[in-house]
Amino acid sequence: MTCKDCIHGNVCQYIPSDLDTEEVLEACATGKSDEIKGIEDICSDFEDKSKFIKLPYKIGDKIYHNVVNEDEPQEYTVVGFYCEDEAKIIHAEFEYNGKTYAHSYDVLDEGIYYYNSAEAAKAEKLAK
Repeated sequence: MTCKDCIHGNVCQYIPSDLDTEEVLEACATGKSDEIKGIEDICSDFEDKSKFIKLPYKIGDKIYHNVVNEDEPQEYTVVGFYCEDEAKIIHAEFEYNGKTYAHSYDVLDEGIYYYNSAEAAKAEKLAK
């Protein structure tokens, strides 16, 4: 792996260590750190970006969902996330009227089930 495989990408403030070779130091000094092979063994801050998932919401976000036979979308508060099946399925936990519910997302699914505003949820409902 190289620096481009790390979540820190171009914002890295790589600090040389005792493990560095002249080649590593030269590559970092000249902006060619993406050419360093095996950086995951050298940099203690290396995090493989292929292991990370961008979540659709943050904890505490208010989200909205259209419910059958309801005129107004329901508001939920995001209270947690957990993953299963090697992170192919994400479960988002929501709070509504004092109860916690979960919705499962397949990371490959492009469908939208919850919206960031009541207006967006209403617009989607009217479009159907």
